[in-house]
Amino acid sequence: MRRILYMLLGLVALILLVLAFFVFRYLEPDVGFRYYEPAYLPPGVSIKEKRISVIGDGANNTAVEQNFRTENWVYEIQEYRAEYTDTIGGADQNYDPKSTQPTCNTRVSPEKMLYRLCHWIDYGRIDVHEVKFIKNGTFVNVQIPTILQQQVTIQEIDKFVDSFQQKSTIGLPVLRAKF
Repeated sequence: MRRILYMLLGLVALILLVLAFFVFRYLEPDVGFRYYEPAYLPPGVSIKEKRISVIGDGANNTAVEQNFRTENWVYEIQEYRAEYTDTIGGADQNYDPKSTQPTCNTRVSPEKMLYRLCHWIDYGRIDVHEVKFIKNGTFVNVQIPTILQQQVTIQEIDKFVDSFQQKSTIGLPVLRAKF
């Protein structure tokens, strides 16, 4: 009789563990790639919010986002699993930190990270530096907004790119959207 009771308690405990695991995975989804955060940001730039976005039901539907603004999620660091066909894109090698239209260079950081750097001015008042690179299977796409009077140097961008360190996504809020 005791043996049956212990077996039933063990079965109940196992079922509770399995249920707890599924609830945990729903609240804390496995993003399917390594998540990174920058240890360095250019002066005057800060991350305001972070989240995991799960959009739709597809295989590669999860991204982790770090927002630079409080108004919206237009200027952010967005990371997702890089597919074998993903590239950082080409560049005309015409980067100009004062350009109003997109100008881009491909560069190699001091730590040997290949990245694409672009610049433009949004709405005549937001200086945007876009950075794209792939690190250990994670595609990183960044749009850094600053005021027009703030200079962001290539050396600061190099330092920013090289500062990305792997972090955990546990505890980040999850945005789920179905399409």
